Amino acid sequence: MKKLIIYIAILLFANVAMRADWGLFEAMISTQPVYNITNNSAISGGSINLTVDDNDVTEKGVVWSTSTMPTTLVNNGITEQGPGPTSGNSTIFASNLTGMQLGTKYYVRAYMVNVDGTFYGQQRIFTTIPTLGEWGLIALGLLFASFGGWFVMRKMM
Repeated sequence: MKKLIIYIAILLFANVAMRADWGLFEAMISTQPVYNITNNSAISGGSINLTVDDNDVTEKGVVWSTSTMPTTLVNNGITEQGPGPTSGNSTIFASNLTGMQLGTKYYVRAYMVNVDGTFYGQQRIFTTIPTLGEWGLIALGLLFASFGGWFVMRKMM
């Protein structure tokens, strides 16, 4: 029984420490999944839920980088979605992430700012779509041509 109590205490402490480290102790911010990924852009966003005791959000948006855990100070790109929500309210927002390099891995986090500081949602990871390029198109054409030749030969026999 003593071990069970110690185990539960450790889990509770770890949960509180993790939430405090992520800036999630009171207000809750999360990063929305990344979608509409192209070779140089994508869309992501955030979800913010404030309790009645939380301060109003003065700025929100998304940061992204080729390095892990981007911030509003260290990033490859940032969007600003303006203020809100206010104390006790919630919001979901989307941001267009642009100016990216093709075939590159990016790390994305939603952020919010209030009088208490800057807080971040969890990190999402995605890779922009690479283009085939000239040699890729030639290889794809040869693949289709060889498959077509095999299909014609098979029909003739």
